[in-house]
Amino acid sequence: MFSKIDCELVRKRCPNYDTDPSGWMNTVRPTVTAYKVVTCEFRWYGLQHRMEVFLQHLQERVYLGFHKQLVSRFHEWAAMSMDDIRQHEHETAQQLDHQRNHHDKRNDLL
Repeated sequence: MFSKIDCELVRKRCPNYDTDPSGWMNTVRPTVTAYKVVTCEFRWYGLQHRMEVFLQHLQERVYLGFHKQLVSRFHEWAAMSMDDIRQHEHETAQQLDHQRNHHDKRNDLL
């Protein structure tokens, strides 16, 4: 589904990055918290429960995989300025538009 990410390589690239710093909530401002509410309905007698469990498991894999990629690339974006971030967003939007317009679709989820 996602490219293989080796957490040990992340620790080697970012030796000062602590995955569990004590007291970080009291020292970091601003703190960003994101919540994602996911609902799943599949109304088909005999398949409803199995499909809902499958879809919930699938969305969990997607979000956990995204989080793992985000943490593994921490060193790439942590030092970016807002202008750098906007430029990166613009380039990413162009790449996504190109993929959508040229039907370059990849199925990484299933």
